[in-house]
Amino acid sequence: MARVPGHWQSLSVNRRMIAELMASCHGMPIITIERRMALADVVAARNGLPDPPSWVALFAKAFALVAARRPELRRAYMPHPWPHFYETEGSIASIAVEREYGGESAVFFGQFFRPEGQSLDQLQAALVHWRDTPVEEVRDFRRLLNFMRVPRPLRRLAWWYALQVAGRHRVRQFGTFGISTTASAGATCRNLIAPVPYTLNYGLLAPDGELDVRLHFDHRVVDGMPAARALAEIEHELRTTIHEELRTLAAPAARTGVRALGVVVAER
Repeated sequence: MARVPGHWQSLSVNRRMIAELMASCHGMPIITIERRMALADVVAARNGLPDPPSWVALFAKAFALVAARRPELRRAYMPHPWPHFYETEGSIASIAVEREYGGESAVFFGQFFRPEGQSLDQLQAALVHWRDTPVEEVRDFRRLLNFMRVPRPLRRLAWWYALQVAGRHRVRQFGTFGISTTASAGATCRNLIAPVPYTLNYGLLAPDGELDVRLHFDHRVVDGMPAARALAEIEHELRTTIHEELRTLAAPAARTGVRALGVVVAER
């Protein structure tokens, strides 16, 4: 039988990080729930802007607005030293960002701090910063790269401690919810594993403005019906609060043809 030659290849920094992160998430009972949202008005308002904010910014703010009145969306299940929840006063959104690093496509994570209190312009400014600034100059990315230089046994211990014991450390490192989407490449993930209790992703926008949105949640924190209601409330925020903000942004844009991006406040 003919042989197919092969060779050993070391893992890149990003592949090591993803592998260790997935290992640390092992055992999390992630459930996925989906809702088809009718967002034609939001699509129209967004399309009316010369430089519209990303859907990621829209969903991050909508989720955080719902979480502001639903404390279960700001909770994480902590198994040790005894089972308990860690609940934050505000939301921190962890956003998956694809960048070229070390000659390959890599995933980094930027954080929106209390997105419910930021404008869409501010959130979009942060996304642009994460997309265009050299990787080593982005604070969130640089912190992750520095962490990956720590010896592997200590890294694994730190992952475990954050996810299993120290709620405050967990939300500082990973956030309270995440958004990860591949819709721009014409495909979408049916399931997601992440170190946060809630992760949003969405599919391809239909011509009629409908969009399939998925919420992946830790079943130890919440049940299916509250998660379904949360998705309904996210749709409501998109069709009301977010829609109105988009219309407000469109008014000066219509007069001047130019819309300036705000500056994001990145305090922790």
